[in-house]
Amino acid sequence: MGRVGIQAAGFPGDAREMLARGAQRAADYLAPGFAPNAGATVSNYLASYPLLRGPTSSQLQSAVESQTGPFYQPKTIIGDYAQTAGEFVPGALLMPEGSLATNALRYGLLPALSSETAGQLTKGTAAEPWARAAGGILGAASTWRDLPRALSAPEVAEPLADSELSPAEQLAARRRAQLKVNKAASAEFERGSEEKLKEQDLEYAPQITVQTPSGARTRLDFIARNRITGEIMCIECKASEDAPVTTDQSHAHQEILRHGATIMGVGKPGFPGGMKIPPTQVQIWRPSR
Repeated sequence: MGRVGIQAAGFPGDAREMLARGAQRAADYLAPGFAPNAGATVSNYLASYPLLRGPTSSQLQSAVESQTGPFYQPKTIIGDYAQTAGEFVPGALLMPEGSLATNALRYGLLPALSSETAGQLTKGTAAEPWARAAGGILGAASTWRDLPRALSAPEVAEPLADSELSPAEQLAARRRAQLKVNKAASAEFERGSEEKLKEQDLEYAPQITVQTPSGARTRLDFIARNRITGEIMCIECKASEDAPVTTDQSHAHQEILRHGATIMGVGKPGFPGGMKIPPTQVQIWRPSR
């Protein structure tokens, strides 16, 4: 019951600090070292609004525990689930539509179950808080209710005028169909790229994961070596002219260009795990070049 009251009272402060942490992460990612106080600045700005001015739930709990002693901590997985449910249900009961029981189930128990399951699967890692947040969002009852129908929807490229599928189900079906088309095109382009490597008499290996000195990882479609000069080539294949290079790929490629990388795992014949890749520009192969 103490947690229920604290979570409800500290919700505005928690929301403020969550936004502040997101701003700091974005600043650290986009401009490392240039805005070390971005999160504090955002927090102070948001605190100027009365609704977001209060303390966080952790601050409230610390104040209460200074008088009562530490709250009981769960010692079993079942206890962890019960505690998470207790944190979700109070907010769920405040939802305007539906009965209290319905809201407790739809916006409290099911999101809590998804959130805690995601947290248990990533426990102790940097991904845990993000997994818990994503689990809570995906745990909404509407998501659970619509998922079986969306997964069973037929694959169509365009909406069917006489179809009984909802727009969301048709969209899910079109996306799955498009993913299959893209995957097939990518596989075909990689086969063609492999033939070109053979024609050039290069030693090569497909699908190799490398890691940069900073810890960024990326899977390269091919690593090749000139048999005469020993020059290393790193190749990424894109099956269309507008297929994007992801943000993570771009970040890793820039590091490989500046600092090189190391082959992870067992590697492939001729390119064993632990092999150092010298600073090399990752080539992006597309159909036109």
